[in-house]
Amino acid sequence: VNSSSSAAFQPLSFVSQAAGQGLSLHQTAILEQAIAGKRLKDIQIAGYADDTVQRVFCPQLWHLLSEVTGQKVGIRTLPLMLQALMAEPSEAVTARNAADLAETGLAETGLAETGREIPAPADAPTLAGSAKPIPVMQPSPQQQLVRHVIRHNLPAPTCSAFVGREAEITQLLALLSPQHGTQLISVDGIGGVGKTTLVLEAAYRCLQASQNASDQLDQSIPTFEAIVFTSAKRQFLAPFGLVERVGRSQRTLQDILQQIACTLGVDVAAQSLADQVALISSALAEQRSLLIVDNLDTLDETQAVLSFLYCELPPTVKAIVTTRQQSNFVPIRLAAMPESEALLLIELEAAEKKVTLSEAEAQQLVQQTGGIPVAIHYAIGQMVSSYSVAYVLDNLLRADSDVSRFCFEASVNLLRDRPAHQLLMALTFFPAPVHRNVLVHVALLDQKSHFGIHSSECFDDSECSKADAKNLDSPQDPRLIEQAFAQLCELSLIIQNGDRYTMLPLTQEYGIAELQQHPTFERKAREAWVRWCLEFVNTYGRQENWNWQMQNDVLQAEWQNIQSVIEWCMNQGRYEDLLKLWKCVDTHIHLQGDRPHCRRWWGLHLDWLDWLIQTARQRDPEVAVELIVSRGWLLTAMGGKEQLQEAEQLYAEAWQARLRYPVQLQLNLATNRAALQVRLGNLAQAQDCLDQAMQLAQADRLDPRERLTQQSRIDYYQGVVAFHGAAYPLAKRHFGRAAEQARQIDWQRVVQRSQHWLAEIALRQGDLTTAKDILNRGLAIAQTSPDLYQQACYQRSLAQVAQAGGDRQLAVDWGNQALQNFKNLNLAAEIEEVCTFLKNCSPEIE
Repeated sequence: VNSSSSAAFQPLSFVSQAAGQGLSLHQTAILEQAIAGKRLKDIQIAGYADDTVQRVFCPQLWHLLSEVTGQKVGIRTLPLMLQALMAEPSEAVTARNAADLAETGLAETGLAETGREIPAPADAPTLAGSAKPIPVMQPSPQQQLVRHVIRHNLPAPTCSAFVGREAEITQLLALLSPQHGTQLISVDGIGGVGKTTLVLEAAYRCLQASQNASDQLDQSIPTFEAIVFTSAKRQFLAPFGLVERVGRSQRTLQDILQQIACTLGVDVAAQSLADQVALISSALAEQRSLLIVDNLDTLDETQAVLSFLYCELPPTVKAIVTTRQQSNFVPIRLAAMPESEALLLIELEAAEKKVTLSEAEAQQLVQQTGGIPVAIHYAIGQMVSSYSVAYVLDNLLRADSDVSRFCFEASVNLLRDRPAHQLLMALTFFPAPVHRNVLVHVALLDQKSHFGIHSSECFDDSECSKADAKNLDSPQDPRLIEQAFAQLCELSLIIQNGDRYTMLPLTQEYGIAELQQHPTFERKAREAWVRWCLEFVNTYGRQENWNWQMQNDVLQAEWQNIQSVIEWCMNQGRYEDLLKLWKCVDTHIHLQGDRPHCRRWWGLHLDWLDWLIQTARQRDPEVAVELIVSRGWLLTAMGGKEQLQEAEQLYAEAWQARLRYPVQLQLNLATNRAALQVRLGNLAQAQDCLDQAMQLAQADRLDPRERLTQQSRIDYYQGVVAFHGAAYPLAKRHFGRAAEQARQIDWQRVVQRSQHWLAEIALRQGDLTTAKDILNRGLAIAQTSPDLYQQACYQRSLAQVAQAGGDRQLAVDWGNQALQNFKNLNLAAEIEEVCTFLKNCSPEIE
């Protein structure tokens, strides 16, 4: 491109003169398009992604022009800048640049020579608002850019815009630099993750920099005298399906040598393979070259090609291989795109292909594809072909889809009949990352007896190491297991994070399809999976004292995987297993009511309880009552009108047959009925239920701990009844006894709840100092626990204390904190109560 080749772009030479140096081809191209009236988003440079041009090259040019002119320059102010620049006498420009160059010591080199002004033709264009024709400047020889001829055979870029991957492209260009000693580089990742796209983007940037040898725009981009691209790829994924490659792919060493020879212009016809290697190595040694071997894992002669790359390449060559398997080269590992980059890719693809997607649909597409670029391109291409968004999203994850076959078929074929294949299939059981020892326990059925792996060891690396060390000489050497995990990671089929593993949604669907082809393995692996879960929850799920401050992090970390087992058991009609699981996790789920998202937890639990109750009524009436007590408590805690009605019906059913069941079960039922009646506002009925509970609590059949537990609950609810009846002295005695009994069994939950009620009593009696003291101490303790409900209750009461003390602003502050926590818990009644309080406290609040 010559800046004086067209009258329409004659201002370029004037900018070049003002800058005191020749403009690069990039800068020239940008200015030409800007002067022609293009908007920033429409400016393009061949071989570079639009995002790179707009975010890197354009800002650098604006910065240069701003420094030269002393004024802020952007695409909108460019015409004004040119008008002001051309109004300045050329002698002043020359003198200014000469002075600048003298300061840098460049004047003596002759680089300060500027072009001479020549008359502008009569039809020369003018800037907007100016009648003066634009003069044409003849660039000096030093300002002319030399375009070098670079031998290459790069194919067309695989996408119209390169999105994201900035860290990876920067790393790759750094490795290609002659200053970096690395010669062999690998870009690995799952099929369709963008390996070839990344390499071609880097190659085109290098090509552009190499062709413009005098372009000093970005010194970080390496230059080469030759770039050779070879590919063993046999098929491509197009929107209409998998397409077999028509042209010849380079699958053998001979194919690769011929491609190199053709690109470099070396005649190797009629030469033996050894002589071809020698001739090509000699030709490569004479020039800096970039060699790309795409799809290394699908070569027919992988070892021969690796031998050539390792042993025959001269130091003037940089080689990049793309592969689905991790290699011993210096690696750049591509994972799925981050959500933000995937959403940007979807936005650009949809705009280019005129596809309309809502934000929710775009978000769902990211989730369905897992951020795999080829799946995104395929899905949007399908939408262009008149397939509905819903249809494409529904079919995207099918294991027999073109996307799944393209991404996984070749990789999984390498693993069949190996331990790695079993691990892959078993990993589909787990929706959340799972510890490697759990996966081994479930997947490697023949090996599990050799490792001594138990649920209690899954989080103790030292124990696992001891188990492994004792069995190094066993027929199923742990090193084989290590190799299996390594294979899966090398093929990017699983994702490792420390000692835990997971997989992308696309991979999981393909793994499920594999699992369906191996029914015997699935049956045995499912049994091992259920056994693991039963042992795990039995170890970590029981919390007999319902400790208010207990944070069962181990159980919580594994909950999604436990939930998957529970749902599978329910779908398979496995009543006995589901009942065992429920008994271990029931308390844990009840405790979630004090934490965010409790409604989601409880909603799932209610589904399980409903299924169990229906089955237990036919098989085990006593168990049905246990389940009813649990379900009724959850419904009471949720507090909706229909939920309270259902709880009342369930309790009435169970109470009719109570005499047939153990005293402890009758006690739980009576106390739960009292809590329900309190919630309904029926204080008299609640007291009747508590009186019945008191009679049952006197039974000699209760052990001391159970007696304290039941008596503490009874006193607690008697205190609640007395409080709502305004019998504050009586309520204070009951809550005091409840707290004392709870302390004896370390039941901190009831201790803290009782303390809160004592503060409420002090508030009602006008003792604000005592109320405030109790609440502040209680809130400090509550904030160290996961009990969000108790924190909100303390904050609500502190708001009431502040209001009673006349501090309206403090009352509003505490009220807003309580409101936010109740909203996080999605408690409608409490939210309405606090909103009413805030409105009364500060009428201007709506």
